[in-house]
This record gives sequence, C-alpha cells and structure tokens, in this order.
Amino acid sequence: MDLRALPVEDGATRLVSRNRIATPQASAFTRLFNLLIMEPGSLVMERKMLLGIKDQAERLARQRGLTGA
Repeated sequence: MDLRALPVEDGATRLVSRNRIATPQASAFTRLFNLLIMEPGSLVMERKMLLGIKDQAERLARQRGLTGA
C-alpha cells in the first residue's frame, strides 16, 4: 500500500491510498475469489482506516487551532 499526503488549495491536504495486487501465478479460481471477495472487503477496511486517519488529523488540527474551515 502506498499512502501519500498531497497539498491542495487553502493549505489543506488530501490523503491518497494506492494499491496493486499482482497474482500472475494464481489459478483462475483464486483470481476470481480475490476479485469478488477480497477486493471489496479490502476496500471497506481501507476506507474505514482512511476515515479514522482523517478524523484524527482534523481533531488534532482543531486542538491546535489550525482549522481552515
């Protein structure tokens, strides 16, 4: 997983997550299982993680008086 904090307008930051899963030696069944089961599950967990990071960063910014909104 690759996480990057990218600056955007008004001093805000966008947190971007990128993933790449390569399974060239996997069977067709394994690739289908990954596509239909593992990837959606991973998406849900990753979204929850990113929202948690966002909440923590916004809470810290409020405590330090750094809110831009």
